[in-house]
Amino acid sequence: MAKKKKAARTWQTLGAVRNVGRHENNVVVDCGDEALWIDFPHPGVARVRLAVGSKPLPGASGRRLRSRAALRGAVEERRGRITVRATGIEVEIRTDPVGLVFRDHEGRTFLDDMEDGGHAYKLPRIRLTKPRISGERAYGLGEKAWGLERSHRAWRMWNTDCHPYHQGSDPLYKSVPLLLMSRPPTGWGREGRTFYGVFLDNAHATRFDLKRREDWTVEAEGGPLEYHVIAGPSPAEVLERYTALMGRMPLPPLWALGYHQSRWSYYPDRRVRQLADDFRNQEIPCDAIHLDIDYMDGFRVFTWNKKRFPQPIRLVRDLKKQGFHLVPILDPGIKAEKNAVTRVGVKKGHFLKDPGGKLLQARVWPGKAYFPDFTSPHVRRWWGDLHADMVKMGITGFWIDMNEPSVFSDLGTLPGDVPHHGAPGRRDHAGNHNLYASLMAEATYRGLRRLDPDARPFILTRAGFAGVQRHAATWTGDNASTWKDLKLSLPMLLGLGASGIPFCGADVGGFSGTPTAELFTRWVQAAALMPLFRAHTVRNSPDQEPWSFGAAAEERVKKAIRLRYRLMPYLYTVFEEASRTGAPVMRPLWWTFPDDPRAQTTEDQFMVGDALLVAPVLTRGAASRTVYFPEGTWRGLDGRSAIQGPITRSIKAPMDRLPVFLRGGTILPARRPEMHAGEVPLDPLEITVFLSPDLEARGTLYEDEGESFDYQRGRFLRTTFTATGEPDHLVVRAETEGKMKIRSRTVVLTLIEPDGRKAPEEVQVEDRGAGWQAEAVLE
Repeated sequence: MAKKKKAARTWQTLGAVRNVGRHENNVVVDCGDEALWIDFPHPGVARVRLAVGSKPLPGASGRRLRSRAALRGAVEERRGRITVRATGIEVEIRTDPVGLVFRDHEGRTFLDDMEDGGHAYKLPRIRLTKPRISGERAYGLGEKAWGLERSHRAWRMWNTDCHPYHQGSDPLYKSVPLLLMSRPPTGWGREGRTFYGVFLDNAHATRFDLKRREDWTVEAEGGPLEYHVIAGPSPAEVLERYTALMGRMPLPPLWALGYHQSRWSYYPDRRVRQLADDFRNQEIPCDAIHLDIDYMDGFRVFTWNKKRFPQPIRLVRDLKKQGFHLVPILDPGIKAEKNAVTRVGVKKGHFLKDPGGKLLQARVWPGKAYFPDFTSPHVRRWWGDLHADMVKMGITGFWIDMNEPSVFSDLGTLPGDVPHHGAPGRRDHAGNHNLYASLMAEATYRGLRRLDPDARPFILTRAGFAGVQRHAATWTGDNASTWKDLKLSLPMLLGLGASGIPFCGADVGGFSGTPTAELFTRWVQAAALMPLFRAHTVRNSPDQEPWSFGAAAEERVKKAIRLRYRLMPYLYTVFEEASRTGAPVMRPLWWTFPDDPRAQTTEDQFMVGDALLVAPVLTRGAASRTVYFPEGTWRGLDGRSAIQGPITRSIKAPMDRLPVFLRGGTILPARRPEMHAGEVPLDPLEITVFLSPDLEARGTLYEDEGESFDYQRGRFLRTTFTATGEPDHLVVRAETEGKMKIRSRTVVLTLIEPDGRKAPEEVQVEDRGAGWQAEAVLE
């Protein structure tokens, strides 16, 4: 048995390489008392682990999704240089002192080590330092109340209930220790910018210091020095490889993409019923109503307040008939009293205990509460099974909150020395704190999958760690009803998407405070094409529903919500792509235009997929805004003439208009707006063909039945549209794949010429789900 290494008093670095050997699929770089273990868990990804005196400590994401067989790197030594080559990436090992150089599949260096190697420890702390080059930009790091670029300051990873938060508040609710780096052109090799990623697989409290121009440093208060270096060269390739390891968002149910109405709190049940009736009577689309903590009996989870909700089964059933899904909230704190849940939890040892072995109690909404040890797979299964009664009612969506975990104490969370017993190498809360919410989300998601295997769950979590996207969507927590918070929501959500978490949103209208009619309208417009579309507000605040701000505001809000439902076919297609590739739904301009210098700094606009450019109004009193159009041809969805980029233009944006632009060369699927996502079949299917200057266009439509997992058995329909033509003649083709059958439907094609003019005729064809072809004359 290896001797335990004593805590070092000063930072220790690694010396010269003594030997390079193998252990299973690892290349082991022996430096005496320390060693670097290098392996390749996925094409284009190198994992580096520091071992001090023995094997490396296990990383935080021990349940990450690996390739079925780890890649074996080929070790070559030539002219004193040791190189390990694997699919998509190679690592050169410097020998004195030890250092690593990372190159892509074409042999181009994208990350070089410091002169001392950059690996250091002062146990239990660890530190990693990597160099930067001039012009390199840093993105990622998950949820940060800041601009998209992370340079010039330090960031902390420690899940925190931060209320209220403002621009610059740090840390927040989620921790994603992933840096997505963008390098400028080097003058050789690839001409444009190149991207790579570095993911620190450590859930302890960490600090990323990006203040210096020449290097960046990350220090963790404990745990392993284990990191993944991810080759690009595009941001899409980096996220594809990162999410291949950490998991991707499962395809959500179609209804989850609709509009969600929430507040703290809707009760009693007659108010919930009236809310549903109002949406349908006002003809405003909506798919989900959220219930905050006041639906419970004394804030006890998995209970109903019988006075406020005497017949919850009937309520869920009646709402479903109207096309609504009920989404109740759940917190991890379970009231410390003798009841059926706590008796089982105490008997089976499912709750956390203090270092002395006594049941840990902390005060939250129900008073003194016990907390499940979600690191244990037995506890996670028990928690998942507790949803049985609600699932039997027909509930398939849950909102999990207070799971940083947050408690009512000066510390704000559980003490760091509280033992956890299900996580190898991380025996206390200090090492599991950042994982707590992700493990709760996993327990909830897997429980719903067991209890109702045919229904896709929708889980919404406030907190999480890297990989939380495997089980839950998220939102940016307790924002405020201010124009600053509206503007801040864009880079916050873009940062989450660039960190592998595509299904995200911000509370529309702001959680705390009271928005004006103008602010609420502009917020609904901005969020109408964001991934998660949920309005939410604090208790004792004025009503914050679409009709709460007068008739004029109601019509404008209705128009924005209906726009989302009209574009639902395209939005669902982009979500399906995200579930397969890890790409964001809501994308920074630099994602689609990585070599555009202006796109690198634009964060008050965003792309939805690669076809739509959204430029919401974010300033009080504005009736226009400046929009940057990257290279290509663009046309407003409202029928405005074409704009040729790259160019900056002032665009009129009166109170009833959200500036949205279609990219030339794309084909956009849409539908007539319905009152909820599953109301009527997609018939007619509306297709807008916006031709590029060379008279070409492409697009995709993904369809399935929207709620089950049948699509995993091939029961989906993916239609690829192509348009090609001569100056006066155009052919549009649709080719399909998948086993889903559709009934015959009408397809209405609207043709837009490169100059932005609508073609003189609409073309209709019959679609039987097996492909089709249409021809049109261009004048």
